[in-house]
Amino acid sequence: MDEGKCFTIFKRLERIMEMKIDVHEVLRSYFELEKDAKDIEKQLKDKKGILKVYLYEHGTPDAKGSVKMAFDEGKIEDIMRESVKINEERAVALLQRKGFAECLKEILVYEIVESNVEKRASTGDLTSDDMRDMMDVKKTKAFYVKKR
Repeated sequence: MDEGKCFTIFKRLERIMEMKIDVHEVLRSYFELEKDAKDIEKQLKDKKGILKVYLYEHGTPDAKGSVKMAFDEGKIEDIMRESVKINEERAVALLQRKGFAECLKEILVYEIVESNVEKRASTGDLTSDDMRDMMDVKKTKAFYVKKR
């Protein structure tokens, strides 16, 4: 970015920061827009329902179970999606039954018994540093605007 554009951006930010803001009006406006957005979402949901009924009455399903229609203004689709994931329990049983040991790897899994960890911490066997070392901490920020 060249210096001229940078200077312009900083000047605009300075002007914005100098503006007097009526926070009460901004908050009232926010809630009004939020209400309008909810009304619009409801209208969209209603229209979507009408379009879905029309699609199933007039559309033709394909071999996969999807139904699609195209119009000059756009298209309506109800698409059948299929996802495939190995069922671990059934896969292990089948592979063992067939004798395909090379397809399996046995692993040892530990599970933390939190109530016992708490007991050890309360008796002093685990220090606060030990407890801190066992924990992952994730910080998140959230900004809320709520109506009373």
